[in-house]
Amino acid sequence: MSTRIEMAGKTIGEWTVLRHSSGHHWLCRCACGAEKEVDGKSLRSGRSAGCVTCHASSGLRTTHGGKSTRLYNIWCKMIARCESDYDAAYPRYGGRGINVCEAWLQSFAAFRSWALTTGYADVLTIDRIDNDKGYEPGNCRWSTYAQQNRNHSRNRPIEYQGRTILVCDLAGEVGLQQDILKNRIFRYGWTIEEAVSTPVMKRGQRR
Repeated sequence: MSTRIEMAGKTIGEWTVLRHSSGHHWLCRCACGAEKEVDGKSLRSGRSAGCVTCHASSGLRTTHGGKSTRLYNIWCKMIARCESDYDAAYPRYGGRGINVCEAWLQSFAAFRSWALTTGYADVLTIDRIDNDKGYEPGNCRWSTYAQQNRNHSRNRPIEYQGRTILVCDLAGEVGLQQDILKNRIFRYGWTIEEAVSTPVMKRGQRR
């Protein structure tokens, strides 16, 4: 069962969140005094930042021209997995305390500015340097999928023959598939020496 993210008392754009209303909705009061039930996901992503009149007149609906881009999609998914308790990835991100810094949470333009000055390209993905910290300028970079795989928790350094080496690199050295070596060590609890030295059995072959 998902845990509701507490938002009462927060100020988001022109909205002040008064209390939880029902389901995923919160009762909010705009700076002009208008009250409305607003979807929590829209509040957390910044898509709703005031009543229709105030949102438009204050410039909060500034067109950034990036809604159809891959970068905008990355931004939306980043926020969803950290802020939306009904997103499939939430338990691995927001559910364990991973969040998006306030500047990026409130503004795609701010996120895009950072991305374009730190080497973003359409073949790269956003990667957190420290997997226990959130999405913020000092903890994020752009990486290839291969580089992200190297940073995965199951690729953590291990000790083998007196040296520290990543599991993916060791697999290449000993001629084993990465998944086989990872499963032997992390899933089945084999010793590293046993995992490295045991030949891979062919289908139908018996020990």
